[in-house]
Amino acid sequence: MASANSNSLPLLLLLVLLAITLLGATAADAATTTTSATFVACPTAPATAGDRRRTTTQLKLGTFNTEFMFLTGFGALDCPGTDCPWATTADAEAHIKQVASVIYDLDADILHLNEVEDCTVLKAVITQLEALGDSTYKPYLVKGTDTATGQNAALLTRVDPIADLKRSAATASTPVSGSTCPSASGYSATKGVSKNFYTTFNVTGFSKPIRLVSAHLLADPQDKVRCYEREAQATVLAGLASDGIDAGYHTIISGDLNDWSSTVLDRNSDEPISSVLSILTGSDFVQVASKAAQTDRYSEWYDANGDCVYNLTEVSSLDHILVSKSLSSSVSSVSFNHDLYTTSCT
Repeated sequence: MASANSNSLPLLLLLVLLAITLLGATAADAATTTTSATFVACPTAPATAGDRRRTTTQLKLGTFNTEFMFLTGFGALDCPGTDCPWATTADAEAHIKQVASVIYDLDADILHLNEVEDCTVLKAVITQLEALGDSTYKPYLVKGTDTATGQNAALLTRVDPIADLKRSAATASTPVSGSTCPSASGYSATKGVSKNFYTTFNVTGFSKPIRLVSAHLLADPQDKVRCYEREAQATVLAGLASDGIDAGYHTIISGDLNDWSSTVLDRNSDEPISSVLSILTGSDFVQVASKAAQTDRYSEWYDANGDCVYNLTEVSSLDHILVSKSLSSSVSSVSFNHDLYTTSCT
């Protein structure tokens, strides 16, 4: 997976890649593009799904928070502008070029991206990838409902989905059963996932289809109010993932979940106040970070003391991939790719 995450905390700058390789396992038609005003979505699976993997004996899947990968600014924020790290369009274009370089080096077959504006931006990334010599990726995105930031979850993939990208509008009540959140007030009575999608792949070498459920959850793992709301969001995602298993699919959950795991501790053994990862793991899923050394388990840097100095004591793991137990034995490697993206807090 890759992650260039940004929380609503001060000076949170992270860009890390977490990828898994699964063993066991024609050019695609262009995805249909639809527009609403100037926003461009591309959720439609091609009539004939292509497989442009370079190595068809394995599948490499990742998640990457691209940190406000915008060009226009459709949400309430001024971005490019004063409300994100990219003050000008030129800055935003330079960021897209850097993200494309990261994706090129990561070399994932299916890559879930967070904080994406729309398909115009995805196509700009593809243009940069083609300039680097890689013309294997296709873009997919279904518009979410985060009107505050205008961010969306998206896909760049060498393996085309066999079903259109869809998003769930489901909600869950708070507090969820078994909540571990500290006492708080002011949280929403119900909460859904504004940035999510799910789709299905038929990948040569695997015994059954693979359902992918991807999302970007509310920020700030230590916020007591958001703890309740993020647990509700996790409950929605767990339902989608359970639907995949019930349909007889291998199932993968990926994304910037903005929370820590109590059972698969990150590098600095950060303890969650929520049960988000427990809700998603349930009895049917495995957190793939368990297959990596604890010292490697981090996907973001939060400059807690504001000194603008990168320190490993300030890193943690907020980005996660979980696989159904039917896939767990096929996971041959898990990597947190910490050095593919460099940035500054200034």
